[in-house]
Amino acid sequence: MRLRKQQTLVQQHVSCLLDCVAKFDGLTKKGRDLAQATSNRVLKLSYIKRENAGRLAFATEVLEEVRKKLVDDVNTSAGQLKSAFSDILRLFGRMRDAVAALQYTLDIVVNEPDDSNLSEPVFRTLTFPSIVQYSNEILEMYQQQVFLQGVLSEEIPVTSCEQSAELTSYVTAWQMSPYIDFPRIQFLSELLKFEIDMKIV
Repeated sequence: MRLRKQQTLVQQHVSCLLDCVAKFDGLTKKGRDLAQATSNRVLKLSYIKRENAGRLAFATEVLEEVRKKLVDDVNTSAGQLKSAFSDILRLFGRMRDAVAALQYTLDIVVNEPDDSNLSEPVFRTLTFPSIVQYSNEILEMYQQQVFLQGVLSEEIPVTSCEQSAELTSYVTAWQMSPYIDFPRIQFLSELLKFEIDMKIV
Protein backbone atom coordinates (compact mmCIF):
# COMPACT_ATOMS: atom_id res chain seq x y z
CA MET A 1 0.00 0.00 0.00
CA ARG A 2 1.43 3.37 -0.98
CA LEU A 3 2.34 5.64 1.90
CA ARG A 4 -0.04 8.40 0.84
CA LYS A 5 -3.04 6.05 0.81
CA GLN A 6 -1.93 4.58 4.13
CA GLN A 7 -1.70 8.07 5.65
CA THR A 8 -5.14 9.00 4.34
CA LEU A 9 -6.77 5.92 5.85
CA VAL A 10 -5.00 6.39 9.18
CA GLN A 11 -6.08 10.04 9.34
CA GLN A 12 -9.67 9.11 8.54
CA HIS A 13 -10.02 6.32 11.10
CA VAL A 14 -8.06 7.96 13.93
CA SER A 15 -10.02 11.20 13.43
CA CYS A 16 -13.27 9.24 13.76
CA LEU A 17 -12.02 7.57 16.96
CA LEU A 18 -10.96 10.88 18.53
CA ASP A 19 -14.25 12.51 17.56
CA CYS A 20 -16.13 9.72 19.35
CA VAL A 21 -13.92 10.09 22.43
CA ALA A 22 -14.73 13.81 22.55
CA LYS A 23 -18.48 13.12 22.31
CA PHE A 24 -18.51 10.22 24.77
CA ASP A 25 -18.12 12.37 27.87
CA GLY A 26 -21.16 14.46 26.96
CA LEU A 27 -23.36 11.40 26.48
CA THR A 28 -22.07 9.87 29.71
CA LYS A 29 -22.91 13.07 31.60
CA LYS A 30 -26.43 13.02 30.16
CA GLY A 31 -26.82 9.39 31.22
CA ARG A 32 -25.42 10.17 34.67
CA ASP A 33 -27.97 12.95 35.18
CA LEU A 34 -30.80 10.64 34.11
CA ALA A 35 -29.50 7.86 36.37
CA GLN A 36 -29.49 10.30 39.29
CA ALA A 37 -33.00 11.54 38.47
CA THR A 38 -34.33 7.98 38.21
CA SER A 39 -32.69 7.02 41.49
CA ASN A 40 -34.09 10.08 43.27
CA ARG A 41 -37.62 9.31 42.11
CA VAL A 42 -37.36 5.68 43.15
CA LEU A 43 -36.20 6.79 46.60
CA LYS A 44 -39.06 9.28 46.92
CA LEU A 45 -41.48 6.41 46.44
CA SER A 46 -40.16 4.83 49.63
CA TYR A 47 -41.35 7.83 51.65
CA ILE A 48 -44.88 7.98 50.26
CA LYS A 49 -46.35 5.79 53.00
CA ARG A 50 -49.06 6.43 55.54
CA GLU A 51 -46.65 6.23 58.47
CA ASN A 52 -44.51 8.98 56.91
CA ALA A 53 -47.35 11.23 55.78
CA GLY A 54 -48.01 13.23 58.95
CA ARG A 55 -51.31 15.10 58.63
CA LEU A 56 -51.82 13.48 55.24
CA ALA A 57 -51.87 10.01 56.78
CA PHE A 58 -55.61 9.66 56.30
CA ALA A 59 -55.69 11.38 52.91
CA THR A 60 -55.30 8.08 51.12
CA GLU A 61 -56.49 9.45 47.79
CA VAL A 62 -53.82 12.15 47.87
CA LEU A 63 -51.10 9.67 48.77
CA GLU A 64 -52.21 7.28 46.05
CA GLU A 65 -52.24 10.04 43.44
CA VAL A 66 -48.75 11.14 44.45
CA ARG A 67 -47.53 7.54 44.19
CA LYS A 68 -49.05 7.15 40.73
CA LYS A 69 -47.33 10.32 39.53
CA LEU A 70 -44.01 9.23 40.97
CA VAL A 71 -44.33 5.82 39.33
CA ASP A 72 -45.00 7.57 36.01
CA ASP A 73 -41.95 9.77 36.59
CA VAL A 74 -39.78 6.73 37.33
CA ASN A 75 -40.97 5.01 34.15
CA THR A 76 -40.29 8.16 32.11
CA SER A 77 -36.79 8.55 33.56
CA ALA A 78 -36.07 4.87 33.01
CA GLY A 79 -37.08 5.18 29.35
CA GLN A 80 -34.89 8.26 28.95
CA LEU A 81 -31.98 6.48 30.62
CA LYS A 82 -32.26 3.51 28.25
CA SER A 83 -32.49 5.90 25.31
CA ALA A 84 -29.34 7.69 26.49
CA PHE A 85 -27.55 4.35 26.75
CA SER A 86 -28.65 3.50 23.19
CA ASP A 87 -26.93 6.71 22.04
CA ILE A 88 -23.79 5.69 23.94
CA LEU A 89 -23.91 2.24 22.37
CA ARG A 90 -24.19 3.70 18.86
CA LEU A 91 -21.24 5.99 19.51
CA PHE A 92 -19.19 3.09 20.83
CA GLY A 93 -20.07 1.17 17.67
CA ARG A 94 -18.44 3.97 15.64
CA MET A 95 -15.34 3.79 17.84
CA ARG A 96 -15.13 0.03 17.41
CA ASP A 97 -15.57 0.27 13.63
CA ALA A 98 -12.83 2.92 13.37
CA VAL A 99 -10.33 0.77 15.29
CA ALA A 100 -11.33 -2.34 13.34
CA ALA A 101 -10.70 -0.44 10.09
CA LEU A 102 -7.27 0.60 11.36
CA GLN A 103 -6.45 -3.02 12.23
CA TYR A 104 -7.69 -4.19 8.82
CA THR A 105 -5.49 -1.64 7.05
CA LEU A 106 -2.50 -2.71 9.15
CA ASP A 107 -3.14 -6.36 8.28
CA ILE A 108 -3.03 -5.46 4.58
CA VAL A 109 0.29 -3.68 5.04
CA VAL A 110 1.73 -6.57 7.06
CA ASN A 111 0.85 -9.06 4.32
CA GLU A 112 2.43 -7.04 1.55
CA PRO A 113 5.69 -8.38 0.08
CA ASP A 114 7.59 -5.32 1.28
CA ASP A 115 6.46 -4.46 4.78
CA SER A 116 9.67 -2.65 5.70
CA ASN A 117 7.74 0.62 6.20
CA LEU A 118 6.16 -0.84 9.38
CA SER A 119 9.22 0.32 11.29
CA GLU A 120 8.94 3.82 9.85
CA PRO A 121 6.70 6.59 11.22
CA VAL A 122 3.43 7.00 9.34
CA PHE A 123 3.53 10.76 9.84
CA ARG A 124 5.90 12.14 12.48
CA THR A 125 7.01 9.69 15.14
CA LEU A 126 4.55 6.79 15.53
CA THR A 127 4.71 3.62 13.49
CA PHE A 128 1.51 2.09 12.13
CA PRO A 129 1.53 -0.76 14.73
CA SER A 130 1.93 1.81 17.52
CA ILE A 131 -1.04 3.82 16.27
CA VAL A 132 -3.18 0.68 16.23
CA GLN A 133 -1.94 -0.34 19.67
CA TYR A 134 -2.81 3.03 21.24
CA SER A 135 -6.18 3.10 19.51
CA ASN A 136 -6.99 -0.35 20.86
CA GLU A 137 -5.97 0.75 24.35
CA ILE A 138 -8.51 3.58 24.17
CA LEU A 139 -11.19 1.26 22.79
CA GLU A 140 -10.73 -1.36 25.52
CA MET A 141 -11.33 1.19 28.28
CA TYR A 142 -14.55 2.40 26.69
CA GLN A 143 -15.67 -1.15 25.93
CA GLN A 144 -15.58 -2.05 29.62
CA GLN A 145 -17.29 1.19 30.58
CA VAL A 146 -20.09 0.70 28.05
CA PHE A 147 -20.73 -2.80 29.37
CA LEU A 148 -21.02 -1.39 32.90
CA GLN A 149 -23.38 1.37 31.77
CA GLY A 150 -25.55 -1.18 30.01
CA VAL A 151 -25.94 -3.15 33.24
CA LEU A 152 -26.67 0.01 35.25
CA SER A 153 -29.23 1.33 32.76
CA GLU A 154 -31.19 -1.90 33.31
CA GLU A 155 -30.71 -2.21 37.07
CA ILE A 156 -31.36 1.34 38.30
CA PRO A 157 -35.04 1.55 37.25
CA VAL A 158 -35.97 -1.87 38.68
CA THR A 159 -34.12 -1.61 41.99
CA SER A 160 -36.68 -1.43 44.79
CA CYS A 161 -36.99 1.76 46.81
CA GLU A 162 -35.93 -0.15 49.94
CA GLN A 163 -32.52 -0.78 48.35
CA SER A 164 -31.23 2.76 48.69
CA ALA A 165 -27.64 1.61 49.23
CA GLU A 166 -27.67 -0.34 45.97
CA LEU A 167 -29.13 2.63 44.10
CA THR A 168 -26.45 4.91 45.48
CA SER A 169 -23.77 2.42 44.43
CA TYR A 170 -25.19 2.15 40.92
CA VAL A 171 -25.38 5.91 40.36
CA THR A 172 -21.90 6.40 41.84
CA ALA A 173 -20.49 3.71 39.55
CA TRP A 174 -21.93 5.55 36.55
CA GLN A 175 -20.60 8.90 37.80
CA MET A 176 -17.06 7.70 38.49
CA SER A 177 -16.49 5.85 35.18
CA PRO A 178 -14.18 3.33 36.91
CA TYR A 179 -12.84 1.78 33.71
CA ILE A 180 -11.77 5.08 32.13
CA ASP A 181 -8.26 6.32 32.91
CA PHE A 182 -8.93 9.94 31.93
CA PRO A 183 -5.30 11.18 32.14
CA ARG A 184 -4.22 8.26 29.95
CA ILE A 185 -7.08 8.90 27.48
CA GLN A 186 -6.09 12.56 27.28
CA PHE A 187 -2.43 11.69 26.73
CA LEU A 188 -3.17 9.14 24.00
CA SER A 189 -5.72 11.42 22.30
CA GLU A 190 -3.26 14.32 22.19
CA LEU A 191 -0.49 12.02 20.97
CA LEU A 192 -2.63 10.62 18.14
CA LYS A 193 -4.04 14.03 17.23
CA PHE A 194 -0.54 15.50 16.99
CA GLU A 195 0.55 12.54 14.88
CA ILE A 196 -2.19 12.83 12.25
CA ASP A 197 -2.59 16.61 12.27
CA MET A 198 -0.65 17.32 9.10
CA LYS A 199 -1.36 17.86 5.45
CA ILE A 200 -0.76 14.87 3.21
CA VAL A 201 1.25 15.77 0.11
